[in-house]
Amino acid sequence: MTRYLTFIALMATVGVCQALEMLGQTTDGYVKAHIKPPPRTVFEVYLDVKRNPYGALGTFDFSHSDEQSKTCYRVLGRRSAGPDDVRQVTMASEQGHALCQHLLGTLYEAGNGVSQDLYRARMLYLQAAPNDPNAYVELGRMARDGVGEPVDFVRARALFRQAGPGGVVGLGGLMEQGKGGPQDVQGALNLYMQTTRNFRDPAWGAMRALLDNGMSLDTAQVEKYNQLWISGFQSLQQMKIKRDASLKKFRYTEWMRLTVSYRFPVEQGRPAVSLVESSGDSQLDETVLRVLDKLPMDDPYMAPAGMRTPDMVAPIILGPGFFGS
Repeated sequence: MTRYLTFIALMATVGVCQALEMLGQTTDGYVKAHIKPPPRTVFEVYLDVKRNPYGALGTFDFSHSDEQSKTCYRVLGRRSAGPDDVRQVTMASEQGHALCQHLLGTLYEAGNGVSQDLYRARMLYLQAAPNDPNAYVELGRMARDGVGEPVDFVRARALFRQAGPGGVVGLGGLMEQGKGGPQDVQGALNLYMQTTRNFRDPAWGAMRALLDNGMSLDTAQVEKYNQLWISGFQSLQQMKIKRDASLKKFRYTEWMRLTVSYRFPVEQGRPAVSLVESSGDSQLDETVLRVLDKLPMDDPYMAPAGMRTPDMVAPIILGPGFFGS
């Protein structure tokens, strides 16, 4: 059965929500990364090989648009926090800005731009948490890993629950391991599936790890999984097109439409793309096919038993202003 992915260029957005909640190293790895060279950004630390798949450290909400939030977001992306960065974040923190309190706590925990002070980090997380629930993720992680306090898995579970969606991966990890309460791997899987909102977000990643170890989803969960998979497929296609320099070089005097079809191997893998309907410009067609061939959709689509991943047919519309000015 062929599925049609409606792809309207003017309204499509790149799916980058994965950046809102990222998995990272254990606390020790995080701290060492900020003390020893070479310096790395906070994001690079969060994404570093995921040695501990339940080490959700530095979960931030990137939806705020006020100036203080923007300032703290900029500091979050620095390779190391300088004196002016610390001053600005501290000022916002002292004014009661929860996100900046949370960020300042990570600086003190890591010794990044300031002297390491785990007690002060914890106090900042506690101040931030009522208005920034993601700060509970840090508190839960500290309790789970014994950072500046005795290990307390029961308390860690409670704190991860208070964090809401941001704490799901931490809570689910303890459920999988039977730490701080009964072992409940199926409950963890259900929690991940209930929480995941985007293809390859942290809850998706935790869910995929369990599926790779032989667990399975029920019918409703498979339907949600496939909907997110298709949405991720669309976003990946859009991103590949938007970022390709060779497509930006074309002179678009009018809107042009072509249609492509993706066929996956019998054993799930990266799809081969072919042209279904030409744009009328063979050079543009060939460039689009080159850009989109073998899209990295390594997570499998969940086709019924004995059936292969269906072909995906996608109209693509390119034109003036599509790539920006």
